[in-house]
Amino acid sequence: MHDLLAGYPVVIEIPVAWGEMDAFQHVNNIVYFRYFESGRIAYFERAGMMNLM
Repeated sequence: MHDLLAGYPVVIEIPVAWGEMDAFQHVNNIVYFRYFESGRIAYFERAGMMNLM
């Protein structure tokens, strides 16, 4: 499987928004799932699968 994914590397930068941190400047736990979703969408776009959805 690793060989199949080698042709589709995806790196995205996601800036941390003001409302995503608490008073101690820690990112809220649920925000990570939004980051994962952004990465998943970027991967699908890179793999050319967004037009199938």
